[in-house]
Order: sequence, then C-alpha cells, then structure tokens
Amino acid sequence: MNRSILFGLFVVKLSVVMLMAFLFLMGKPVFAQVKWQTFDSKEPSFSVSMPGTVRLMEKGVSTPTGEFLVHTVYAESSVDSTGNFLYLVNYFEADDIDFTPDSSFNAYIFLEDFLENIKAQVDGTILYSHRDQFDQNPVLEYRLNYRDDLLAMKGRIIQVGQTIYSLQVFSDKKNSLNRNMDSFLHSFRLINGE
Repeated sequence: MNRSILFGLFVVKLSVVMLMAFLFLMGKPVFAQVKWQTFDSKEPSFSVSMPGTVRLMEKGVSTPTGEFLVHTVYAESSVDSTGNFLYLVNYFEADDIDFTPDSSFNAYIFLEDFLENIKAQVDGTILYSHRDQFDQNPVLEYRLNYRDDLLAMKGRIIQVGQTIYSLQVFSDKKNSLNRNMDSFLHSFRLINGE
C-alpha cells in the first residue's frame, strides 16, 4: 500500500476511536457543579485547565501502519449558562510519520485531513478552520456544527514532534460563542520545553 492510503486508513481509524470515545461519554450523567482545575500530564508533559472532574481513558488502535495508543483526558460539565457539556483532549504518538522539515510530508495537510475525518465521523459542517502555530508547532484551529446544526464543536489539533494533540469542546449551538471554550483551548501548555 502506498503512504497516502496508509495515512488515510490511519486517520479514519483514529477518528472512529475518538468518536466512539465521545459517544461513550455522552451516555454518562453530567455533573451539577463546575469547578476549573489544572490537569498535569507527566508523559508527555503538558497541562490544561478543565472544569469538573477530570477522567482518563486509553484505547489501543490497530492500523496498517502499526498499533497506536490513544490517550483521552476529559471532563464533563453541567449544561449551565455556557452550554458546554464536554471538554476533551486526545493525544497519541505518531512515530511512523516523518514530520521533519526535510521530509515531503506536510504537517498542516495531516492536520487538515484529521479534521476532515472528524467532520465525516460526526456528519458535521466545518464553519471555519485556520492554520496557526503554538510554540513554533503546527496548529489547526476549527469550529464545526453537527447533529442537524443543534450542537457545536470547537477545537485545536496540535502537532508537537511525533505527538498529536486534539483538544475539543462540545456545546449546544445557541450558546457556542462563550469564553470557556477559548479558556480551555488556550490553557494548553507544554511543560519542560517539550
């Protein structure tokens, strides 16, 4: 199989796992009170602020390019005045992909393909996406609507070395322009210069 087919299968399979994790979480009860706290990860080293009780989950994903372990950090929030009900960070090591500047592989195209698969999995509509940088690392920031335009998702996909981070906030559409979304997405920090 050529590289683009393997890459496509990898992104599709990973997006399916992320969606399954989201659907699993949607069946859980939400919490009545929202208290923001900082979650610190040791390996890889990052921190992010999240409301509610922070939970962890891991899932192995088999693809034609190898086995990947997807880590999920999430917090469910009560549907309060913000309308946000789920804050989610998925991350995984993409060791088989050459992101070095000398390679012919374009990290932004990888991030855009990743977003296209998220959109397809939720049958959503991308309202916007734009390329950015975070500590000199490629970032794709986006907003999309799904479930017949009733729900909204805002996210950032960040490539740091061989690690891919996907941060997402899920909200009802009518309240989806709130500061808590950006507070979460922009609270993400790398620790120890990673």
